[in-house]
Amino acid sequence: MYDFKDRVLLLTGAAGGIGQAIAEVFEDTGAKLLLADMDEARLRSMAARLNADRCAIARYDAAAPHDATAVVDACVRRYGRIDFAVPAAAIYEEVRFAEMSDEQW
Repeated sequence: MYDFKDRVLLLTGAAGGIGQAIAEVFEDTGAKLLLADMDEARLRSMAARLNADRCAIARYDAAAPHDATAVVDACVRRYGRIDFAVPAAAIYEEVRFAEMSDEQW
C-alpha cells in the first residue's frame, strides 16, 4: 500500500460513491484531506467517520468557478499546500486538465 503520511489531498465530489472510496484510501494511507462537495450533510457524516485531525470539509459547486478558487484557498490555508487534486465532481468534457477553461471545469 502507499504511504501518503502528511501528504494533502483536495478531493471534489467527495460525497459521492467514488469520492468516498478515494477519500477512504487516502485517509487509510495517512493523507490529510480537504473534502469538497455540494452535499454538506453527507460531507459532515463522512468526515465524522474519518480522522478529524486530518480531515476538513468545504461546500463546492463544480459549476461555479469561484468555488474552485475558494476550496483551493481553503486547503492551502489549512494545510499549507496541495499534493494531490482529484476532480471527482460531476462529469466533464474529455479535455486535458491544464487546458480546461473555467466553464469546462
